[in-house]
Amino acid sequence: MNRVEPHVKPFLDGIQQVGFVGTVEAPEEAESGDLMVTVTDRNGEPFRFRSEFRTSYFDRASVHTTIAKAREHQRDAGCPTLVLARYVPLPTAEQFLKAGVNFVDLAGNLHLVLGTRYERTIMGHVESQRVKEQRQVTASQLQVLTVFATRPEAVAWPVREIGMQAGVSKSTAAGVRSELAESDPKRFRMTRATEDLL
Repeated sequence: MNRVEPHVKPFLDGIQQVGFVGTVEAPEEAESGDLMVTVTDRNGEPFRFRSEFRTSYFDRASVHTTIAKAREHQRDAGCPTLVLARYVPLPTAEQFLKAGVNFVDLAGNLHLVLGTRYERTIMGHVESQRVKEQRQVTASQLQVLTVFATRPEAVAWPVREIGMQAGVSKSTAAGVRSELAESDPKRFRMTRATEDLL
């Protein structure tokens, strides 16, 4: 198993609690540039997922974008998507379930399908107020944000290059990119919130 980044560990721990799961391997970059998570069942059979890391809340546009990307990747690569999200509210969870998008969040909501033999769904857990208040920006996130602020085109780079330029891991680079660049995947735009962070 490759090294688990601290911000990814709670998601992997949540998946690990599912009865039919044997092991969960931390996200690693595939040749396509996508971050992949491998979940192995208790019989040792591996299942690969394209992972999408998200620390911001879902709005209507980002839900539709996530579903569209998941369908496209399933069609083109034959690989399901696993969303690692800060919080998936019930309406979003229902949309993901209907679209066949796997997810796990920090509140305990989860939808995980392994092939045709295993499926586990937990929905309706509410994010605690304490978790909402704990949201802090890490040094790694600020490093990636600085790269994007000085080189807006960097948002379209492979996560490996973003990570190298920012001096952070690929999973951190991918997480920050998905959070900050959801409106335009080709170019980063400075907002009032990102100005305040910097």
